[in-house]
Amino acid sequence: MIEKHFDLPPRGGCYMSEYDVFVSYSRKDSEFVRQLVDALSEQQRAVWIDWRGIDYSTKWWEEICYGIDRADNILVVISPDSLNSVYCHREIEHARKRGKRIICLIYRQIDEGTLIGGWYTDETMHPIEMMARENWEHLKTIQFISYPKLGDLAPTIQTLLANIDTDPECKRAHTLLLQQTQSWIDAGRSPGYLLKDEALQTAETRLNDCREHVVFSAEQEAFVSASRRAEDEEARRIAEQEARTRALEEQSRRAAEASQRAAQENARLGRTTRRYRITAVLLALIGVIAIALTVIAAQQLANAVAEVADAEQYASSLNLASNVAEILSDERGNQETAALLALHSLDQIYTPNADRALNQAVDQLRTVRTLDNHGVTMRDIVYSPDGLHLATAGDDGNVYVWDVATGDLELALSGHQPSVRSVAYSPDGRYLVSAGDDGVARVWDAESGAAQFQTRRRSDSLYDAIYSPNGRYIMTLDNEGVVRTWSAATGLVQGGVSVRPHDTAIAYSPDHNFIATGDIEGVVYIWSAFDGSYVASIRAHDSTILSITFSPDSAYVLSAGEDLTARLWQLEFPGRSLGKIQPGSAPAVPARQESQVVLHLVHEFRHQARVHRAIFDPNQELIITASGDATVRVWDANDFSLLHNFVEHRGQALAVAYSPIESQITSASADGSLRVWSPYRYPDAPLWASVGDQHVFALALDPDGMRAAATSEDGSVTLWNIEDGVIVNRIASRYHVVSPDVAYDPSGSRVVTTTDSYARVWSLDGDELFTLEEQAERSNWIYSAVFSPDGRYIATASEQGWVRLWDAQTGESVRHVFEAADEERSVAFSPDGSRLAAAGDDGLARVWDVGTDTLLLTLAGHHNGILSVAFSPDGRSLVTASQDMTARIWDAETGVELQVLAGHRSLVKSAVFSPDGRLVATVGYDATARIWDAETGAWLRTIAWSGDNMTDVAFTPDGQYLLTTDWGGNVRQWDVDVSALMEYACTRIFADLPASDRLLYAVGDAPSPCPQFAPDA
Repeated sequence: MIEKHFDLPPRGGCYMSEYDVFVSYSRKDSEFVRQLVDALSEQQRAVWIDWRGIDYSTKWWEEICYGIDRADNILVVISPDSLNSVYCHREIEHARKRGKRIICLIYRQIDEGTLIGGWYTDETMHPIEMMARENWEHLKTIQFISYPKLGDLAPTIQTLLANIDTDPECKRAHTLLLQQTQSWIDAGRSPGYLLKDEALQTAETRLNDCREHVVFSAEQEAFVSASRRAEDEEARRIAEQEARTRALEEQSRRAAEASQRAAQENARLGRTTRRYRITAVLLALIGVIAIALTVIAAQQLANAVAEVADAEQYASSLNLASNVAEILSDERGNQETAALLALHSLDQIYTPNADRALNQAVDQLRTVRTLDNHGVTMRDIVYSPDGLHLATAGDDGNVYVWDVATGDLELALSGHQPSVRSVAYSPDGRYLVSAGDDGVARVWDAESGAAQFQTRRRSDSLYDAIYSPNGRYIMTLDNEGVVRTWSAATGLVQGGVSVRPHDTAIAYSPDHNFIATGDIEGVVYIWSAFDGSYVASIRAHDSTILSITFSPDSAYVLSAGEDLTARLWQLEFPGRSLGKIQPGSAPAVPARQESQVVLHLVHEFRHQARVHRAIFDPNQELIITASGDATVRVWDANDFSLLHNFVEHRGQALAVAYSPIESQITSASADGSLRVWSPYRYPDAPLWASVGDQHVFALALDPDGMRAAATSEDGSVTLWNIEDGVIVNRIASRYHVVSPDVAYDPSGSRVVTTTDSYARVWSLDGDELFTLEEQAERSNWIYSAVFSPDGRYIATASEQGWVRLWDAQTGESVRHVFEAADEERSVAFSPDGSRLAAAGDDGLARVWDVGTDTLLLTLAGHHNGILSVAFSPDGRSLVTASQDMTARIWDAETGVELQVLAGHRSLVKSAVFSPDGRLVATVGYDATARIWDAETGAWLRTIAWSGDNMTDVAFTPDGQYLLTTDWGGNVRQWDVDVSALMEYACTRIFADLPASDRLLYAVGDAPSPCPQFAPDA
């Protein structure tokens, strides 16, 4: 568990923090750390520590970050285990990015060579090797406290306390300012969160006085600067208003003096004339002043009203986005409701929260179309054997037949009264049989709709009617629980299953060997389809069985009941071995012991209400259940995991059918809707490609923009068609090392990848054509490689700081362009190929003339290493992405810094221009992509997803979409313009918010964000 030791009262003064120290440690050092924590608590120090061990949840990591942000000191307990811990390194990195004061306590000695070598050889450390190196270099700049040298806990604690108590006011000032800054950022940099008056003055004083003692982050500096600008702007507005008031007063005074002089000169005209004239002048002046003051007051009032309205819209937008997150986290939350609320949120005002909410909601929408059944409740659904048609049975007494491809209604078969409960196709698809409340079964020609015949009335109502697998018989079930068999040719009663007065469900096995029935007591009976004799039975449910079906291979029975469950049973009898679905428990006890057939309970599928229907897909890979809890659930038929929970219905899910020819499901609800949907994502959904669990490091588009290539942590390269997201090839690396970069050649026929100290050129078929090798005495990873626009050269940037040109046809080294003192991370050619840019860990970007190797420019401005560099399409600008959490735009001719793109909360991994050069996209380890105006530097949009660090970004050639890669193994496609996403979302929504939801979510009578739901639509 997470503990906050020694719960102290709040500290006095303006600068308050919650904890004296946050402890980062390896769980293998817990015994020693517990002694430390206990000793610190005895010394009245508030300690934040996580005792509960590794937790992979997002909420856990948020709590860790909370503790780091609110602690004055970060104590890193150093041991070989802590420096080989992903979680310790994440904590250290977060503390560094926040500018926190780090105290290093060595518990067990470190062999630096062994440590770094282990990072290089241990595959589990490859994804964070760069982070680990950066953390270690930072920690080495701090004077360590050595427990082995001090030899005892007591002197260690005294030394530790001395460090903790150093510059406490500055550290507390840093902690408070960090919290205020984070609140400002979380609120979308809202002016309402900026510091004012005395709080701002105090922050500025502490910022200046404490620079020698603590490191303030760029975000903290930006927050205080923004507060000062806002304060100065407010002061300027007040000063201007006061100046205008003084000017009016001066104007009034001068006018009064002029009036007095005029009155004196005209005194001879008489007292009466003078009085009227003076009065007229004064009234006119008063009117002028009154009008001026009224205009000023009206403008101020309008500004205040506008600010209040903006604040209210912002708060309402955030609240709606929060509701979306709650709905999507609820397994029964309606995805259409979530999408509509996200659209309402964006309609009010743009916020990153609303943007993310809409992306997540759209990704979960599954409805392809709805069938216009005029709100009639459908009790049964069935696909034709060829999958081209769909038949439904409704409460209006009709059987409807639909064209699956278009959704058009083809036939309406009338005759039953008042409702139809069941419909089924004959095995050859030529006929339909329907059963209704009028107690008869009717047979129809499935193509023309002509009535063939009907069975004689034997009961008040029929609940079900099905064909035998050979099409010769029709079996019916009536409201008294009686099962009868009829001739499918004549409609006359035939011999068959014994009459039982309690049955509620029936099914034929596809192999025509068995008939299954279920009854009101929850018992499943198995009968011989040849002579109707009893075979086996089992108490399958605690109450009435609502549906029963056999698997396509006839080896399993799937039952659904009022006890909130569907249950899968396996048939075992002499001569039949158990199939691929293995029982999950011991054999169930048969209801009658004389049978040699045994039903094994394999698995139970649970809902929150009765399960009306349970079916298999035709390939027996899925199980689909429809429930009164308004959900349709899709389960894996092999491991029984829940694959999808369809919740777009707003009433009980009564019936469901799976298409025999495509991954498509139709379900019916008590809300009167018929929805056609897929349990799988569509190609145009945000998630369009995945390499599984592999981290994706780099992304490249071919020159035609038709394919994308992405590299993974195992060194492989995956190629996709951009249009449909289909994987066309996977180039499997034989080297099994991280591949941090990939690029196409100008012809689009080859790619170059970087792995270890090598760059390798591949054909798109996966043949390794040649290798570029950096020769060095020690490790010299190649981080970046790119072809020149004319295809003559390959440029590389490496760990030793080398920038080199290679012959792109032979792989021979052409020349060594430059060698920096620090690692060079990225390299790029200008569009005309005349210049080469490279950037690296020294925080500098450099530009050379390719023909002469002359250094043209050195771009300085970043406060930390640069991870990527790219030219604009016209070659006039450069953009760099840095670990200092900013991207910067530079003039590529003069080297002048044009814009600073600040807003990411962690390092910026990559930055690129759009094809027209108007936009810049950046991605970072704060799990966001951001879009900026390249000319003004204005932030336009934030794209966030699941919390995975984003690693690379690219625009599609038309500039309409953005592609991103992340550590979750995903390549995602996003609309550049959020309005395009909003328009697309409306095409995937088929019902507007009901009045109850409008009231619940405070949407009121706001117009629907989707035009199809407008009153005149």
